[in-house]
Amino acid sequence: VEKARIDKVLGHSEISALVTALGTSIGDEFNLAELRYGKIVIMTDADVDGSHIRTLLLTFFFRQLPKLIDAGHIWVAQPPLYKVTRGKHEEYVFNAKLLDAEILRLGTRDAVLADVAGGREFTANALNDLVEVLTGFEEHEHALAFKGLTLNEYLALRDGAGHLPLYQLRRGEDISYLADVAALDAALARGALPGPDGQAPILPEIIEFAEREPIEASIAALGRLGFAPEWLADAPGREPNFRLSDAKDERRLGSLLDILPAVKEFGSRGLDIQRYKGLGEMNPEQLWETTMDPTRRSMKRVTIIDAIEAERMFATLMGSDVGIRRDFI
Repeated sequence: VEKARIDKVLGHSEISALVTALGTSIGDEFNLAELRYGKIVIMTDADVDGSHIRTLLLTFFFRQLPKLIDAGHIWVAQPPLYKVTRGKHEEYVFNAKLLDAEILRLGTRDAVLADVAGGREFTANALNDLVEVLTGFEEHEHALAFKGLTLNEYLALRDGAGHLPLYQLRRGEDISYLADVAALDAALARGALPGPDGQAPILPEIIEFAEREPIEASIAALGRLGFAPEWLADAPGREPNFRLSDAKDERRLGSLLDILPAVKEFGSRGLDIQRYKGLGEMNPEQLWETTMDPTRRSMKRVTIIDAIEAERMFATLMGSDVGIRRDFI
């Protein structure tokens, strides 16, 4: 789709069948008046694989049949990935992030967090504000894991002014952390280290911490709630400082990052969470209930902005520039 000519695109039987079904033809022979359907609905699974297939199809329409998008004929079905049931109440949730948000909302609804050292209690909106900040730190920790650091290891690298490093520079076993581009350039000016016993020189490896600014923003938000970042981790010998409780349970917690799992545990009580399989694996009743029923289904009309973003993602992932693709991933 990204690079192929029309003849090659139509060489794929699935694409050829799609164009035939639409009735508009393609390329110079395209005729919108011949379109056989008012809505062309892209239906894919709600997981990552489905997202990739949807991106591929949107790129095809953007590159080869853009007038269908301009005229408002392309739609995307949004099937849920989960059904959450508590008692007689059912709710459909479209992805894992929204599921986590719903569980956190339920977990904080009737909970009270006591900060023993600070002599404070967090309830309702204040507790939600804290949970939102801690969720950001959890996301930062996942991102840093791909770079070989834990959140607390990265936070320990703050300088005297509280600033985090932007780069990690590795030369063999030698690792240094640098605050900015100027410091990196100065370090790189030393060149490669000679390899042992006449082997090839050891070239420097650079990791950029794009997470620095978001993490520093999260630290500032945590400070506005009255906590230093040192409370994010357990300290040896320190008594558990936090107490999370509701009418049914109580937890003593040693660090701020221990709060999220406890809140999720509170919020998950009494929930039945069903993860839907792919659309093709659903039985007819499930497919109707989640995706086809006009009273329940969710559909989004594709705009040219949506298609441009899909095309950009596909061009990045399928393009020839390995560096750009690696940075995107």
